[in-house]
Amino acid sequence: MFHGLELTSSLLLLLGGVAIAIVCIVLLYRYERRLVTRRLGVTLLSLRIAAIVTLLLMLLEPVIGWTLNREQTGRVIVAVDVSESMETADEHADEAEKLRWARALGLIGNERNAEQIDAWIAAYEADREPEWVAEDETDDPDRRQALADGRREFAENAMQQAMSLTRLDIARRLLTDGSEPLIDQLDQLAITEAHAFGGQTIALDPRELEQNLDEISASVQPGVTNLTEGLFAGAGATDGPPLAGVIVWTDGRDTGPIATRQLIARAASRGVPIYPVLLGSSRRPRDLAIGVVDAPSTVYVEDEPVVKADVMSYGYEGRQLSVHLEKVGDEEQSRQTQQFVADRPSRRIEFALPAEDVGRHKYRIWIDSDPEETRDDNNEKSFTITVVDDTSRVLLVEGEGRWEFRYLLNALNRDDRVQVDPILFDQPYMGVLPDTFFPRTLNLQDDRADAVGDTSFADYDIVLLGDVAPFHVGPAVWEQLDRYVREEGGTLVLTAGKNYFPRAHDSLILRDLLPVRNPRPFQVAGEVAARSPASRGFALQLTPEGIDETIFQLNADPAANSRIWAALPGHPWGMVGEARGGTTVWATAVDPENRPRGLRAERENALIVHQYLGAGQVLWIGIDSTWRWRLRTGDLYHHRFWGQLVRWAAEFKAAVGNEFVRFGPDRSMISEGEEVLLRARWKPNFLRRFPDVTATANIFPAGQRDEAPMMSIELKPDLDSSLLHKATARGLPAGNYEIELQIEGAEAVDRPIVAELIVSPQLTNELADLAADRELLQRLARETGGRMFLPDEVGEIPDLFRDVTESSSEYREQPLWNQWPAFAVLCTILMAEWVLRKLNGLP
Repeated sequence: MFHGLELTSSLLLLLGGVAIAIVCIVLLYRYERRLVTRRLGVTLLSLRIAAIVTLLLMLLEPVIGWTLNREQTGRVIVAVDVSESMETADEHADEAEKLRWARALGLIGNERNAEQIDAWIAAYEADREPEWVAEDETDDPDRRQALADGRREFAENAMQQAMSLTRLDIARRLLTDGSEPLIDQLDQLAITEAHAFGGQTIALDPRELEQNLDEISASVQPGVTNLTEGLFAGAGATDGPPLAGVIVWTDGRDTGPIATRQLIARAASRGVPIYPVLLGSSRRPRDLAIGVVDAPSTVYVEDEPVVKADVMSYGYEGRQLSVHLEKVGDEEQSRQTQQFVADRPSRRIEFALPAEDVGRHKYRIWIDSDPEETRDDNNEKSFTITVVDDTSRVLLVEGEGRWEFRYLLNALNRDDRVQVDPILFDQPYMGVLPDTFFPRTLNLQDDRADAVGDTSFADYDIVLLGDVAPFHVGPAVWEQLDRYVREEGGTLVLTAGKNYFPRAHDSLILRDLLPVRNPRPFQVAGEVAARSPASRGFALQLTPEGIDETIFQLNADPAANSRIWAALPGHPWGMVGEARGGTTVWATAVDPENRPRGLRAERENALIVHQYLGAGQVLWIGIDSTWRWRLRTGDLYHHRFWGQLVRWAAEFKAAVGNEFVRFGPDRSMISEGEEVLLRARWKPNFLRRFPDVTATANIFPAGQRDEAPMMSIELKPDLDSSLLHKATARGLPAGNYEIELQIEGAEAVDRPIVAELIVSPQLTNELADLAADRELLQRLARETGGRMFLPDEVGEIPDLFRDVTESSSEYREQPLWNQWPAFAVLCTILMAEWVLRKLNGLP
């Protein structure tokens, strides 16, 4: 095509110019014929005409165009729940459920008698005996009775086989068995991706589903069913083919950290239909189980910790049951027993434990087994409590005595294991006392603030900074706080204030420390602001990452914890910001009248944000009214939140080492399946002497350091601080461990540096309630535009994906007139014409 032909006026002008040029060339040819031979004259004429024609073509703007047709096949995610609850064989199921499973597995029924099987299922669901023989089949009573007995026996045998299979076995057979397996049908219609999930998710080759899924479950933290992992499996592939749907094979038992309402809202905001396949019976089986165990991970010596356990007793109404608690290794002396009458399905039992001996103590709590219960592997749980004789040091820095300062100081002062040093810059002073009630200056020790010495904050586990003015906290303070975090592994908590912090500060160091950008006030107006104190203002919405953190655990039961946070009094004022890259949002501000959803909204309205910096960490809290949580509850939630935050910060600091290095995990106790960060923090003068030092963390079971390590991890230098080397350990089973720091390239280590780590078993209610949650799966399907399937309906799933291929056409053009080959042709022609003229003496 020639774009130059589109404008008539330009085309006429161009053709006129070319005609004039050709006339001039012909006249020149007639003149040159008297000076050169005919052959040379014709050659020069041809070259000149060729140049004009080439130039004409270039000015007509030729392009080559083509149409590119594409067909893009959509993706389908198949997510299979392989958690422990999927190992249940539902012998307690009703007859309608068993018959559905038998038909789904091909044990009974075919296309000819499908309506008859439907009638039997409907009869069972209506709680009546099916009509095994239709009225029009036979008039002979004996023949009729024989047919009925035979069909009943056949159906019962098929149901017996079906209920002997676990939920996971049924899922595997429905996906991979048969002449045309369902997974193969899906693979022919769309790009099929398979995932297995429990507490975590792993990708599978669809062919691996034919194998025993029990072997796969060990890799996904099977002690937890985090339904979010299954719903969002494959969510990281954003640039590939469009996602047509997610088929989730599960019993619906969600024991993950996210509340049901938030789970459904997140799934709906994704815009992808969810197709759950319900596996398992919705009836509760006859079962005894230990549910959630609420036990503190760390207590101080001479404390009296209380252990609370939810005991489930479905089907044992009126029976007297016994629950036992004992310390492992001292069973007879430490055993405690409580008896109760099972008058309701769930009861909370409390035990008081003595905390007399410093160290780690393992306990187990269990309920006596009964031969009639469905399974007995959920009758016991173990947990570990560490008794310490230590004190957490806190520096509380505040501008003036606002309510947050007063209640926080009182709460921490009442904790015998917390030492608080308050500094209040602005406070009334009448001259009666020798000095103000609280210190009002932050005295930096200059002799400790050099490049290699400790900062003035080095002895504190945590620094809480409130609404301070710039003239109280200057550049020298921010420099030392920055080193306190990055090099000394400290925890800095920054809280928002209405007067000064952080908007009145203009410090580059503070900008790097602050986990949020562009902090701005956030408050609600109108009717919400005028409500009663219990419901006034905006509420905190914990993110899934926040729910996982120990400082937000106001109750060990995830559902109860979510209810507590939803019921806490709101806040009339706060300050939110945009979460910076590399930070983790733990809570957002939610306007009751405008509830934005999705990850983007969370990060743009971040209220509590955490970030790691060098060896330490910074926490931003954008409210100044946590004291409001005391409404009608006193210290219950306010003190627990701040007490857990202080202990969390104290555990974060590395506890072992020598004068050259401090080493240890970021947490001394983790749950099975969690990751742990290992950090070695070097002294600057040591690194100057040994710049090529390397470190390896060797992990041993406790007391077995004379054997080969079970895991060795090389520590890498941190990008933010050259003084910090770190690595992440994953996949440690429950147990006690010793982590030895192996140093090479230095000669200053004269004794082993060994840190301790406790990996506690998962204390979840995964097996506490074994009934399949049909209602949750129906809500998920409805809110996302999908559909819930029963096992005998899965043959209809391929019909949903028969038209997931998208066709698109794209027109492309490539211009030819402005490319270097066209210009090269024109130059070659002109050069040849010029050379011939000069060689033959023409001007």
